[in-house]
Amino acid sequence: MAALQDTDLLLIQRGQQSYKFAASDLLAQIDTEISAPTELNDLTDVDTSGVSDKQFLQYDVSSGKWLPVTLDMPNALEFQGALDATAGSSVPSDPTYGDIWINTGTGTVDASWTGAAGSNVVGGEFIIYSPEGWQVVGRAENPIGVTTLTVQNGIKEAAGSGANDKIIELDTDWLDARYSAIDHIHPNASSTEDGFMSSLDKVKLDNATALATPNALALRDGLGGCAFAKLSATIFDIDALNPLPA
Repeated sequence: MAALQDTDLLLIQRGQQSYKFAASDLLAQIDTEISAPTELNDLTDVDTSGVSDKQFLQYDVSSGKWLPVTLDMPNALEFQGALDATAGSSVPSDPTYGDIWINTGTGTVDASWTGAAGSNVVGGEFIIYSPEGWQVVGRAENPIGVTTLTVQNGIKEAAGSGANDKIIELDTDWLDARYSAIDHIHPNASSTEDGFMSSLDKVKLDNATALATPNALALRDGLGGCAFAKLSATIFDIDALNPLPA
């Protein structure tokens, strides 16, 4: 059995939690030499027949052995490399679902890229293959960000926005052209319905008159005159007052 060395790395599995520490820590505590177990050399329950590259071992209860299997992850993304998607006939041959490439070219994606053809790119975009075709999904430097902004539904790219630091703002010109003459017109107030003024104020205006009418707004007639009822006070009669000098 091989002796345990200070530089060895020890692994411990407790439930779902894994721990690791250097063998030197263990040797320092027990102050003695420990030999490595030989059980790790026992492969009697491992079937290595027919093993191929990149396979994994999976335990089979019925046979009581570890069997080689090829790990299958449907729809998993697999990075394939970088290429210029704007070059003629540059699309990869025989792509599979989940193939992902990074575009290095600037311009328009070549027509050979079904689904992504005609897209404007500046370099660094991810291009992913699916059964529906290729799709440009963003830049490698900022894959979760927005890389291309167009005026749509009142949103546009703001001044100072960069390739990897996109800034958006409301497109007020678009919003004004779309809504100002449609949704912001209010009806005039009536004696029963509110509008640009309350219905109570509208009643007062409608009842305005040039006649001496109680509780009505005074409204001059065509000659500019307006009649008032006689006003009196306990000390003097307004009609008896002398007119002011001209």
